[in-house]
Amino acid sequence: MEKLNIISVVVKKEVKEISSSRRSLIVSAVFAGWFGFMFSSNMVQAGISLDLGLYVLSLTLAAFISFVLSAQIFLREKFNNTIIDLLCTPLDLREILIGKVLGVFIFAYGFSLLSVVLMLFARYQQSGYFSFPSLPLIFHIFINVPLFIIFAISLNGLIQLMLGIKENRIAYFITYFIVFLAMFLVTRFIDKSFKISWPIIS
Repeated sequence: MEKLNIISVVVKKEVKEISSSRRSLIVSAVFAGWFGFMFSSNMVQAGISLDLGLYVLSLTLAAFISFVLSAQIFLREKFNNTIIDLLCTPLDLREILIGKVLGVFIFAYGFSLLSVVLMLFARYQQSGYFSFPSLPLIFHIFINVPLFIIFAISLNGLIQLMLGIKENRIAYFITYFIVFLAMFLVTRFIDKSFKISWPIIS
């Protein structure tokens, strides 16, 4: 219980620091809004199915925002040397990472959901009728995307900690490039009318 209380302190610390970083929040909000509307427009013109569009958009935005926000907090640790204060607490690196992941997750998943809502709204404006995601897609958005965000933040944080928080930008670009390339290949080589099914989601 004491460990959980201390981890919650790290979570609150990260939430407070991200909330005070207007630049990161603005960038995340702009990307969520821009991709939500623009991707929906391009999706309709290209004949991409709603399921495929939401599948790719939710993962891509989740990856981008996760890396932007997590890179920001680790960059701040580097310049403020606050990681030293954390290491002097009873927490080990694993528990520190858990606190940071949970703190970033709140914002990353929130912006990811925002992009999905905006995409559905934009599609309604363009088509004149509201399209509901399939049940597998709903499962994907509320189960897979949160797990993916946790994985993305953890991967970035683990690399940062292993490098001693010395090469933030390198770690950020390497991890995001891998995820972005994977998402690009999905949209490049898969059929545009592809429907997301339970085997794909699981």
